[in-house]
Formats: sequence, structure tokens, C-alpha cells
Amino acid sequence: MLRELRRCGLSSVALYSSSRKCCPPKRSTLRRCTLSCFALYLTLFSGSVRADDYAALQGKWVGYVGRYDSKGRFQEEGYIELVIKDKTIVGYKRGGAWLGEGTFTLDSAAKTITVQGIKGQYRERYLGSYRLEGNEFRWATTRGGSRRATLPPSHDDDVVLVLRRQK
Repeated sequence: MLRELRRCGLSSVALYSSSRKCCPPKRSTLRRCTLSCFALYLTLFSGSVRADDYAALQGKWVGYVGRYDSKGRFQEEGYIELVIKDKTIVGYKRGGAWLGEGTFTLDSAAKTITVQGIKGQYRERYLGSYRLEGNEFRWATTRGGSRRATLPPSHDDDVVLVLRRQK
């Protein structure tokens, strides 16, 4: 990839600037260099972003399950605790009553989460999106099926979990 950048007349760090004494590169050369730089960026950084989201989710999260009303306000419907370890997620109700267990995958770039229930009454595949900001984890999910929930929710049936990391 660095060879491709050098072939375009660029070093691995410096890009074309107006201070160069030569004429600007051709459009096809710029396109090829842009694609090479983008591929280099994806190679170097996309894996670490994904690992960071997985790492940031590890631990115990407590909060509420609910929906957004027509004015965009969150309406609590129940308490929930999640324990996330590696790629496993376990849910509990208030008082420690076990809800179920599943495995999950993230797409950190698109901020989507896919959970597959493996134990308990929730054994479907749940498609959703998430937002992770510091000690707050918001996760919009469907009640199963092929449609992916979004944040903010776009369907009345979408459920939102608003959770805080428990220390």
C-alpha cells in the first residue's frame, strides 16, 4: 500500500499541497491515491475501533427498558440489569430474576448490534443500534424479526434500553 502511495508521488505522511513546485497530479492519480489512503486507514484503525467498543461494553449495566413517546421523551416500562462478558450478554430483572442469555456482535462503524438469544425465553435474533458515550449505553432493539431498530426509534414497537455502567 505504501508502494502505491509512493508511486502516486506521495510519501506515507505528506499529501499533495500547494507548496509543491510541480503541477497537480492527474485526477485518476488522485483517485487512486485517495483509495489507497482510505484502504490504509481502514486497515490501521477499523479493527481498533471495533475492539474498543467491545472492551467498553464489558461489565455490569443497570437501567430501564422503555419507549419514546410522540414528543421524543423516554417512558420507562421496567428495570433491567445486563452483564456483558466477552461476547455474551445476560439479562436480569429487578431483584436478580434471570431473563436470559445471548451472544452478540457489533459493527462499530455503523453502531449496530445483533443479539442472538441462546438460553431463556428470548431465543430470537434481535437487530438494533446502539450509542455508547462514557458510562451511558443506549440500545434500541426490535422484539425479533428481520427489521433493525434505530436510535432514535422509528417504529412504535421498538424497545430502548437506557443503561449506566455500575461500578
